[in-house]
Amino acid sequence: MPANLVDVPVLQPVEVLAKFGDDLQTWQAVEATFLAETTRLLGELHQAVRSQRWDAVLRIAHNLRGAASSLGAERVNWVAEAIERVGKVRQQESAAGLIGQLSFELDMYDRAVQSLMATLTSGAPP
Repeated sequence: MPANLVDVPVLQPVEVLAKFGDDLQTWQAVEATFLAETTRLLGELHQAVRSQRWDAVLRIAHNLRGAASSLGAERVNWVAEAIERVGKVRQQESAAGLIGQLSFELDMYDRAVQSLMATLTSGAPP
C-alpha cells in the first residue's frame, strides 16, 4: 500500500472488471450490495469508536478492507487499513477523523463507478 492516500487510485477498473469476467450486471449487483453494506457498517463503526469498543472497530475495518479490495475500491481499502492501525493503539480522535475520510472515499468510489458504468455502457473502453 502506498504511504500517502494521494498516491492511491479511487478505483482500479481494469482489474475489477477482470475479476468479474467483464460481467457488468454482476459487478453492478455486487457493487450496490457493497455500498448498502458499507453504509450500515459506517454507522456501526461510528458507534464502536464512540463507545471505544476497539475489537468491533478492528473487525468492521477489516471487513471493509476485504470488501473494498475485492471491488477495486483502493482508497476505501487504504483508509480502512488506517482505521485498523489506529484502532490497534486505541486512538479515538484519529479513528473518528478517519471515519469521515472513509465516508468521503466511499462517495468518491461510488462516483467513479457510476462514471465507469456510463462509459462502459456507451461502448467506450475503460
